[in-house]
Order: sequence, then C-alpha cells, then structure tokens
Amino acid sequence: MVSRKCTLALSLGLGLWGLVGAQNHALRSDHVVVNSQRHWNNWAFVEGTLDVSASGEVVPAFVPKDHNAVTDIVQHLQRLADNATILDAIEAGTNKAAVANLFDGDETTYWEPDPDSPLRDWWIQVDMGRLINATRVGLQFVPEGQGDPFLQFAVLTADNADQGNKIAGKVPMHLVYRTPSDNKNQREFEFDLNRGELINPTPGVDFAGDMVRFVQVVITESDGARAVEVSAEEYEALASRDKGDVVFNKQVGEGEVEVEAAIYEAIDSQLRGPVRYYRRERPRLAELAVYELGKNISQGMVLDRNGSAESSHDGSVGNLVDGEGTYLTFNLKAFQTGNVEFGERFLEFDLGASYWLDTVQLWYSLSVAGGRLAGASFHRYAIQTSDGTPAPGGGRLWRVPAQVRGLGTAYEVNTFEPTPARFVRIAYPFSSSESGREGNKARVREVQIYGEGHHPEVELESGLIPLQGAKNLVSIEWEADTPPGTSVQIQTRTGNEVSEAYRYYDSGGAEVSEGKYAKLGFFKKGRIDTLQVAGSDWSNWSAPYAHSGDPIASPSPRQYLTLRARLTTTEPMHAASLHSIRLNFNPPVAKQLQGELDIGIFERLGAPQEVSLFVKPTFASQDLGFDEILVRTPPDMSLEFGALRLGSSAQWESGQAEELADVQVMETRSDSLWLRLDRLINQGGQVDLVEVQFTTALFSPGVVLQAALGNSSLANSWQQVDPADVTELAQSQGLQILASVQDNKVLGDLGIQPEVVTPNGDGVNDALTIDFTVRRLSGERPVKVRIYDLGGRLVRRLDTQKPLVAGKYVLDWAADDEQGQQVPPGIYILRIDIDADSDRDVRQTGVQRLLHVAY
Repeated sequence: MVSRKCTLALSLGLGLWGLVGAQNHALRSDHVVVNSQRHWNNWAFVEGTLDVSASGEVVPAFVPKDHNAVTDIVQHLQRLADNATILDAIEAGTNKAAVANLFDGDETTYWEPDPDSPLRDWWIQVDMGRLINATRVGLQFVPEGQGDPFLQFAVLTADNADQGNKIAGKVPMHLVYRTPSDNKNQREFEFDLNRGELINPTPGVDFAGDMVRFVQVVITESDGARAVEVSAEEYEALASRDKGDVVFNKQVGEGEVEVEAAIYEAIDSQLRGPVRYYRRERPRLAELAVYELGKNISQGMVLDRNGSAESSHDGSVGNLVDGEGTYLTFNLKAFQTGNVEFGERFLEFDLGASYWLDTVQLWYSLSVAGGRLAGASFHRYAIQTSDGTPAPGGGRLWRVPAQVRGLGTAYEVNTFEPTPARFVRIAYPFSSSESGREGNKARVREVQIYGEGHHPEVELESGLIPLQGAKNLVSIEWEADTPPGTSVQIQTRTGNEVSEAYRYYDSGGAEVSEGKYAKLGFFKKGRIDTLQVAGSDWSNWSAPYAHSGDPIASPSPRQYLTLRARLTTTEPMHAASLHSIRLNFNPPVAKQLQGELDIGIFERLGAPQEVSLFVKPTFASQDLGFDEILVRTPPDMSLEFGALRLGSSAQWESGQAEELADVQVMETRSDSLWLRLDRLINQGGQVDLVEVQFTTALFSPGVVLQAALGNSSLANSWQQVDPADVTELAQSQGLQILASVQDNKVLGDLGIQPEVVTPNGDGVNDALTIDFTVRRLSGERPVKVRIYDLGGRLVRRLDTQKPLVAGKYVLDWAADDEQGQQVPPGIYILRIDIDADSDRDVRQTGVQRLLHVAY
C-alpha cells in the first residue's frame, strides 16, 4: 500500500519511474502484455481508486453510501501505526481475542463471554478508528442450535475521540438502545441512530444519525446455567461446558419448591417432585455492524492519496479531516446584508482523486459557544467544487452547485446533485466595508464529504518497461468493457535513455530525504529503493489511441516503453473495466528513420499541389531493411504517386540520384499511398536519402502526414518515420503541411455537369453530377444540399455527412423529388450550406446555383 502510493508521488516529479525488478508486465518474443492482478498492482495509481480482481480486471472503485464502517477499521488504524491490527480497536471485559470474529462476515464465528466471569465483565467496546456519521447499528447472533442471543443487553456510543474528555479513564457513553424485555428468540437486531433535536427539519436533507467513534455492547441480564430445560437423556449428551443446573424439587401442596440434592434424597419418595435438567446459556454474538452515511471521502485524502487540507488564512487544517474531532477556530467578520463576498476566505480540500460528490457536512463544537449552533458555525457560506480545470485568469475553475442545507444541534449538512470533483471549498464571507468588525468565531470539529458512484476518472501508469533491446513498436491492442457513458483511453511514451534515482526510508518504513537519511544512526536507517527514471530523449505522451489495433504513435524503434490508462465515466453507477493491454513489436527495419516534406505553402485550399517526402534511413547490421513505403494523410485528402528517387549522399550532391522505374503502387485507401520497391534497402545498399513525390490537395489549414517504411517479407513490419531536418533539399523541417491564411472560403470548386439535365431515359444527361469541396473545417458535421423550385418549396434533400467534414464531395441528382417522382421541366435552385464555427475567420459557408431540367 505505502509503496505504490509513494511511487506515484515520485513519478509525478520525475516523469517516469520504475522500481527495479517490479513485474508490471510480461515480455514475450513479439509483444508486451499486461493482463494479471500482479501486473496491475505494480502500476502506479492513487490509493483506493481501483479494484483489481484476481482474474486481472481493473475497475474504478465504487464509493458507497450506507457503508458498514467496521469493514475498514484496520485501514484507519494503520494510518497512524502500520502494524495495527483489529485487536488494537477492541476492549472487552472478557474473551477479548474472540471479539475479532464479529467483523469477519461469518455467522458461525462469534464472541462469547467467559461463563465463569461475573456479569459486570460481559461487555465489549470497539473503536471505529475515526469519527463516523453512524446511521444505524446491527447485531446478528449465531444461528439457532449454535448458541443463544443475549437475554438482555444495551448498546452505547461515544463521539469523544479527544482523550481529555475521559472520565475516570473511561470514555463517557451515550445509551442508544436497550432491550425492553427478555429476549429468547430474536437473533437479528437493527436500530437507527438519531441524536439531537433537529432545527427546522427538512426530510431527506437534515443530519441523519449520530457522530460515533466508540460502540459498546453490554450484556445486562443472563439465564446463566438455566437457559433451556432438557430431558435427562439430552442432558447427559451435552458437552460438559454446556451442562447447566440440575434442579431438585419437593412437592408442597399443589406446588413445588427447589431443595438441595441431599435433602431431596432424604425425604420420602412421595414428597419428591420432578428433577429438572438445564442447558447452560450460550450467549454468542456473531456479527456487529455499524453503518455510516457513506464512506467519508475526506478521511484518508492526506495520508493515503497525497491530498491536502488548507485554509486561506490559517495554513493546514488537516485536523478537520483526521477523524479525531479536535476543533479549530476561525475568526469571522461582522457584515451588512448585501455587502458580502464569498471566496476571500475559505477552507480548501484536495481529495487526492476525483469523486462523485453530493454531501458536505460540518460538525461544530458547542462546548465554548453557549451550547448554540449559532455561536459556533460559519453562519453563511457556500460549498464550491472543482474538477481541476484551470480558470482563464489562473487557479482553478470553481462551480457552486445548487445546495440544500439542513441543520442539527451541532451539525450542518449540505446536499446537492451528484457532481464530479476533486477539490472542495467552503467559502465564507467577509465584510468589504471599513466598518467590518470582528464577529463570532466558527469552531469546526470535522468536515465530512460524501458521494456515491465509481470514480469519475482514474489514471494508472505502468512505469518503466524494458524491451530488451530496440524494438519496432507496431500496434497496440486492449480488451475493455465500456458501458454507456464510460471510456478507456490508452497512451504510450518511449525512449532509449534511463538513469537511476533512489528513495530512502528510516527503520520504521517512513520515507526521508537523502540528507536526513545520511544523518540517521546506523540502526535507524532503513532500506534504499533503486528506481529507473526517464532520460532526456523520451517522447511526450502520445494522443489517446482511438481503437484497439491502432499503430503505435510514439517514436520507434526504442528500448523502453511506458503505458498510461485512463478510465472515465459520466454515469456514477457505470464503470469501464480494463482487462489487458498488448503492445506488438517486430525487429526494426532500420535503426532510425527520419523525414521531412518539401512543399512550401499551399496557396489555395482544394487545389492539387506537388509534394516531396524525403526520408533518411540509418541502419545497424541486424536491421531488416525496407522495400515498402506508406504515406498516410487525413481521410479528407487523396494522394497520387509521382516518382521515387534514392541514392547515396554523393549521388544526391552530384544530382545523380536514381529514379526507380519499377515502383508498384499497392491498392489501399485513397488517403494513403503504399509503394513497393523493386529492391531491399538495407545497410549494404548505399542509400542515404529517399525522395517520394506525390500530388495532393489540402482542405484544412494544416495537417501532419504520417510515413512508415516496411519489409514485405514480415507482416506488420511498418516502422514510423520521425519528423526531423534531414536534408537541405527540403525547407519544412518536419511532416506538416500548412495552407495560406489568405484562403478562408469554406465552400468552393462547385461544379455542375451537365448544364441541362434531360431525364427521359435515353442514357444521355439523365442525371446531373454536383461536386464541390469543403475546406478549413474539422470534425464531423452535416452538409446540407437541397433543391428548391422557384416558389421556394423544397423538392429534394441530398444532405450528406462524413467523419471528417473537409474534403471533396460528389453527389448525383436524377431530377426526382422526395417521393422518387420526376420533377416537371423548368428551373430549380440548388442550395449548399454548412455550419462553421462562430469564432472562425471564414466566409462563404453557403452557395446557390440554378439547375435546368428539360424533356
């Protein structure tokens, strides 16, 4: 637990990390795979935000409402002491060790008081490890035949985490339940907690439950050795520890009285009454449940998730989220109504991860406020939330969800619609007038934050993955389930250089600085972890891959890799699940491939222009070499091959580079150019530079081409070409094509053929073709193509839509209407429209032409 949390913190500072020997992947001959619980557990992610199953499934953790707080007592105790166990949370008058059975979820294990101890010792007390907003308590006794419920008992609670509130060494308790009569048969009990009178109660939003740290169960009555009467035969069959009293009775009149055994034997047989046999009482409690409003998100955010709790005026306010209930005082200013500003003073909490939030509760101390909430609260304040989005002027962008506030005697509860957030602010007002004077003091004991749902966003990072030599990274695949509203995003980084870094610990396991470690005594020094971190040549994170099976976008070949996955949801009750990631690789075709374009500027969008791609290969002796070239553009572009030249540096300098005559243009999509050469180019081929000439048209302000070289003898051998300045023959120093800013028309190159359509079925001019281009726009949006008569009535819709709106369009019209009937001869109006972004400096987003129909 601690190791993963600290490693995450380090990764944020160093960029890439990896504990030497950490098994965060499996390396095969042609791929890397991450698909097991052990792999995922060696990735870095915020503590508690992911559930990793034994089968290797990764799911954002679910934060529940109505949470049984006993299930994570140990987790809270270990925040203060790593070696804490459940026994550290238990006190008992008898049989203390067995109290742990009450939290194991097994109804056949139990706590039973020592029958030989006095009744006053028949009690247990559990420390929840922190203050909770407890809503109800449940007790479950063992099944019938395996023991008895308590004959009579009481349940008490206390919120006094402050040890100074102990009386005679004991925490003062508050009675919350007592059995009204003897209980012989009921084996399940559950009762609500609601301490304190509500002020202006509002159902559903007021404080429900009670602030609880300690829960005590006390047995107040017992049947002892006379729990159940049994027959003599049944009595003899009982285990010795279960045998209760044997009662001898003397008949008196119509009744009977109990006598000693010796007296029973001495009296006349006519006076002897029945002998009664009893099984001893076996009071056995199987489970104790203490339900809280939900998992309190604020607890653990500092120690577990590297979050923070800060005040605008008083620095750290971590005491407000530590579950101890120690109050802090905040000075308030008196103010005039209508002269209030929020946000100048605030408490700010970084939860350390993103959550769905819907409730913020404040618990105040009334002990020095005259016992009144008005003397201890902030009076007027606002709950603000942020998901971390930067604000235009700096800082974070905060929103104020619509809030409903309920009040208790010492509590305030603020509820709002589920909101994804990582940061929470309690902004309280100040006086903006010079007459503002010191007013009341807010005395806050605890801030509790609740919500329900899977984490809105969880990010996990693999750390360093050595590939055992330079590998040509080909494609990435993953297996995931993405219900509606969820997504899985995968990214990669690659590099060749790594260096070592170190983490130091004292003998207690706490991380310390290198300087402090050096000053520790020999026996106080702990372990030193060695980490590998990214060197200076590492790439930035790739854009998220769109589809499983996509080609690797990070530079390749490389010796090291790291992966990042982000799981998101816009639906609190839905979550994506990630099962595996696989990255395929091959031996490299070259040690390095670098390229640049020589194009200048496209002066006119949509107009074909010649482009040259120069590629400089660098080979090592074991490289495969290449005989294929692939150039890819966005889908709105098409490529037409011109020529291919290659040669050594000397040949290029002397103008004698060879133009290959036998270049095969392979069949592929129109936005790609796939060439196969008549020879293999490798280390012995004396080729220092390759030029590919092609013609294309640009429809947007700028695009980045992708190029790859491959070996036809090996499937999936494509190796990317990295942008670089490779030759003085090109001017661009990269793989980007730009358009002149002067051409700002969106619609252009409209053509209509023939000029007159004659739909008479003779095969000549029976339909007309409409072609045009859309430029300077991106993304997917509809293009409206409609035909009207001269009266303005709609005749025909030819609307169309493509994944990328920019590009060339070709549509046919057979002089028919919406019902498929031929239109009468005459003149018609063609109208083409497209919605452009309002902030773009574009024009001509609609065009209109006349169409002629004759018979």
